[in-house]
Amino acid sequence: MKMKRRWNERTRLMLTLELAVVLPAAALVILSAWHLNEIQRDRGVEAAFQRDFNQVLAISEKQINEKAEGMADEVRGQFAGPGNTCVETLDRILATHPYIAHVFVYEPNGGLTFRSQPSRLKDPAFRTEADDLSSMTGGWLKMEFKDEVKSFEEKAKAGRRYYFFDNWPMRGEKHLYQSAALFLMSDGPNGNKAIGGMVFDAEYLRDPFFPEMLDSLLSHQEERGEKNHVVMMIHPKHEATPLVASAGWDGGEPEVERNLEARFRT
Repeated sequence: MKMKRRWNERTRLMLTLELAVVLPAAALVILSAWHLNEIQRDRGVEAAFQRDFNQVLAISEKQINEKAEGMADEVRGQFAGPGNTCVETLDRILATHPYIAHVFVYEPNGGLTFRSQPSRLKDPAFRTEADDLSSMTGGWLKMEFKDEVKSFEEKAKAGRRYYFFDNWPMRGEKHLYQSAALFLMSDGPNGNKAIGGMVFDAEYLRDPFFPEMLDSLLSHQEERGEKNHVVMMIHPKHEATPLVASAGWDGGEPEVERNLEARFRT
């Protein structure tokens, strides 16, 4: 793209960074349109904006991670230990946590116990999603259970409690973003182990979760009465259509002066 060299109160600098956070697991792109007023373009200015944006991104990543893990912790606390898995317990978890679409437990002796939100199963697309996830996780954990347990034990030494992966179920002619969290279960004294999992509801992530997180991350602007507002949107890597955008985005294309990329790994 040809760089534009007009600097006035209408010019906006687009900083593009690829963000890998715990909840989204796959790289998501957050675009921030910073309104610039009467500044001269030089390396010092660009470096300052990159530092500021990196700081915003790091704070955003941390807050999203903390929110996601807190929700996962709440669900995880209701799972029974290895050898005690039952359909009733998993159904009770779903009933008390509507933002979770599916829960499951894999045990070497008992195989996979997989449950989905019962009211959603009337939707053909949701049922297909449930069937695909059940088949995929059951087959995968059957083959990789020992290796996954070892991996979880290594992650635990570094303070990481979950393994997150993404899924893209169909809704009509579109795919929706979805995230799943796996964790290790152990009964301690007997050494029995199992792998538990939960899958966040795709519509929940699209509608309340991401919009509320972006509003929360940018709420300081209103509190401080800032005139130069930041606008954030999240969309899948290499795709132009955003999953969600914060308030203030007009849906148009910003004037892009420079693209800067930074990758974050958790």
